[in-house]
Amino acid sequence: MQKLFILSLLIITALSACNNRCESDVETFTFQTDKAIEITSDTSSMFDFHSISDGDMIVFIYWHMAPDCRDVDDDEYGEELIFQIPRNLTEFQFTNEELTEAQCRYREFGAWAIPYTAPVTEGSISGLKTSDDRWEIRVSVAIIKQFGRIPDRIEFETTFEEAE
Repeated sequence: MQKLFILSLLIITALSACNNRCESDVETFTFQTDKAIEITSDTSSMFDFHSISDGDMIVFIYWHMAPDCRDVDDDEYGEELIFQIPRNLTEFQFTNEELTEAQCRYREFGAWAIPYTAPVTEGSISGLKTSDDRWEIRVSVAIIKQFGRIPDRIEFETTFEEAE
């Protein structure tokens, strides 16, 4: 009986350790005021890259980091969706080609991803300012993932909060 108890305890401990080897994924929904998205092209690689600088816009950033497992090398992976609006707006809606006006960009990052940004030109993004530090945002856009050029969608409806 004691051997069965010890064996059961070892199995439970091993299973518990397996379940804790990966950190959960993380998503953030933030915006920054008095900023602007800058797009630069690298002529040698033919890729576009973005940065956020001081400006007269509001920049919204959706950031997702997939689970990171301690036992798996190079499994780091994440994605980012950014767009901007004029800072005097209190509500907006961009559809399809209008997403280009908002500098809407998608970027994957991680161990095996090239960190270039791709323009988003299909779908819609709308928002309503609910307070000085909160926006209700609805997103449904088509994106192309780098690996295998797989079409996908990013869809959510959530509150974006001002970044500190």
